Amino acid sequence: MGFCLLQPYRFYVTILLCILYFQHVTTENKNKMQSTQKSPELSGHVLNNISFSILQPWDQYCYINELPKLNKLGEYYIEIICKVNNTVLNFLDFRRFTSRIQENMLFSVDITCGYNGSVFFPYPGRARLLHSLRISNCVLKGFTSEATSDVIDTIPDSMKYFTLVNSVIFMSQYDFQQFQGAKHLTQAFQCGNVNAVKIIEYNISCWIGNMNKRSRLETFQARPNFRERTCTYKYLRHLQKSFSIIQPFTRRIDKSMYPNIETLNFSAASIIETPKQVQEWRLESKYLKYLDLSHNLIDDLYPIICHDSHNGDSPEGFVDLRYNNISSLRLFGFTKLISSICDKLTVNIRNNPFRCDCEVKHFQDFLQKYIINRTASSFRYMHGEKTILTRYKYLYDLKCYNPPSLRGRIISELSLSEIGCKPKLQIVTYVPTGPIIVVMLVSLFLCVSLFVGFRYRDQMAVSCSKWLK
Repeated sequence: MGFCLLQPYRFYVTILLCILYFQHVTTENKNKMQSTQKSPELSGHVLNNISFSILQPWDQYCYINELPKLNKLGEYYIEIICKVNNTVLNFLDFRRFTSRIQENMLFSVDITCGYNGSVFFPYPGRARLLHSLRISNCVLKGFTSEATSDVIDTIPDSMKYFTLVNSVIFMSQYDFQQFQGAKHLTQAFQCGNVNAVKIIEYNISCWIGNMNKRSRLETFQARPNFRERTCTYKYLRHLQKSFSIIQPFTRRIDKSMYPNIETLNFSAASIIETPKQVQEWRLESKYLKYLDLSHNLIDDLYPIICHDSHNGDSPEGFVDLRYNNISSLRLFGFTKLISSICDKLTVNIRNNPFRCDCEVKHFQDFLQKYIINRTASSFRYMHGEKTILTRYKYLYDLKCYNPPSLRGRIISELSLSEIGCKPKLQIVTYVPTGPIIVVMLVSLFLCVSLFVGFRYRDQMAVSCSKWLK
């Protein structure tokens, strides 16, 4: 009886199994079609009678695009695009692959990781014929594996564009201890890609085995004890960098030379003091236009010395110091900014936790002199005719953060009593000398008269009596 009751359900189960099988077959065929519709596979690819293949698992997760020829006659530019999930992509496979390729090809590699995807990537990613490299959203293994190997310096540095973003460096405790104890680091590891035109290394954190949580690289106090190198990036135009695994960040960038740099982005890098590129504006980087130091820990605005040319051919410059810890508005940090040599530099200090006490009285006087009164040094000329307020007019709208009672108040509008300053008593420093002389003479005459009268009173009394008679 029970068996008979189950008979109708067997029919539905059979239909369901058929549907599932059909979906499975359809999905497999679809995947095969998608794989064939990609640009030519890496394995066994032929380009203009040039054949090459690459090791697994690159051929499973990557495909290539053939881009137009470069300016150089007979040179081809090949883009390899990889989507990595549930596996480790080994960068060394690509290095071995390019060692077999002839000279008339350049490669661009773009690796994006998904679920459980990682890359074995020895920094800075040297490989022959590698023109551009981008790695994003990946777990990076073997990051310091070639830090002490001088062999890496023998590989030509051909990379022009390097991007490493939103990734995590994973190191075992053993690897971390080995790295911290290193006495020698290669030039390639210390300096990275010195021939690059554009470098972006942003939002990188580090995970060390058996540690409870992920940490920013800047939090590590112990650094390798190595000989410092001065790194020169003579072709670099754009640099965005927010970490240094070797040494404190400011020290690293102060030991670097950027003769042709135009944009430096050091935002959110845990910098605690202004680097030399600010303190000595355009001393070494004559073409620097934009320096982003926002969202750091800088707590003071040191005097800025400008080295712009006097012939007026220097480009406009901008330094972003927003969202730092600058609390004091002492004048010595501003007086240089309004000088004629700095007339093309704008420094933005908005959104800092300014402390409003009696010290800001000098800042208010500064605003009154250079902003409100619109002196000649605070003007910029447009088209040779119209004058507008300088780029520093925004200083007039800066707001207090401390004390809490003044939070949100505009600094320039505070009274002396609100910032705890007592009005100074006016001291008279000039008194006319004429009245003083008259008073002194009268006093002297009275004193002499009293003395004479007292001294010769008897004689005077006799004389007066005789005169009355």
